[in-house]
Amino acid sequence: KNHDAVTRFARVIMQAAAYSNSHEAETVPLYAAFVHLDPQVAAQMRHTVSATRFDPSEIQPVIDLAAKYGTIPHVFDARDFIAQ
Repeated sequence: KNHDAVTRFARVIMQAAAYSNSHEAETVPLYAAFVHLDPQVAAQMRHTVSATRFDPSEIQPVIDLAAKYGTIPHVFDARDFIAQ
């Protein structure tokens, strides 16, 4: 129903991830403010790398296990999460 909006949102999220991965010093103050942490402390912490792609084959096993153990009602194709 909102394919264009979802596609634009996904593109922005991927661009933001790529930017934050390659501009750690510039993003530390943003993260620190968001979690109410002293920026100097945040600068000394180990930083994570954000995903810049989504591969359904990497999440399918999680979906399969969640269905197997009743966390979700049934298995579904992880590709259904991705806007084409």
